[in-house]
Amino acid sequence: QSSVVSDEWQPIVRQSAVWDGVCHANVMLARTLDDLLVYRKSLDACAAVSAFREQQILRADYELRAQLGSASAAVPANIAEGFGQQSDRQFAKYLFIARGSCHEVRAHLAVARGRKHLTDAELKGLSGKYEEIARMLTGLIKYLRASDRKERG
Repeated sequence: QSSVVSDEWQPIVRQSAVWDGVCHANVMLARTLDDLLVYRKSLDACAAVSAFREQQILRADYELRAQLGSASAAVPANIAEGFGQQSDRQFAKYLFIARGSCHEVRAHLAVARGRKHLTDAELKGLSGKYEEIARMLTGLIKYLRASDRKERG
């Protein structure tokens, strides 16, 4: 059942570690926020949503445009805020919020598709980014809950 950790976890776990819902052996700690691949991916996804929000077709849909902007920006913001917390459990709390924001972005994108603001391919591409980020956050949350360090230092 265990498999080698995928490349997306390299900032968190060395390649020789295995993954089966909890990280094992050879754990590396991210020393800076930029060491977290999930954070960098969330910034890239936020930039992609921002580019979509600038399209002429979405400019008249002010409410949806604003909701997409807020939800997409909340993902990296909550990862960053959590990273600065004292304990693993506190960090995980913010990652849960970031994961919820991933789902919110995906819902707003589905609404945008329903309103013919984007194509199926565009929906799949943008939504897929947030689905991947949500999976990564889930894995990191599981790791943090298992390690449960009181002082992240």
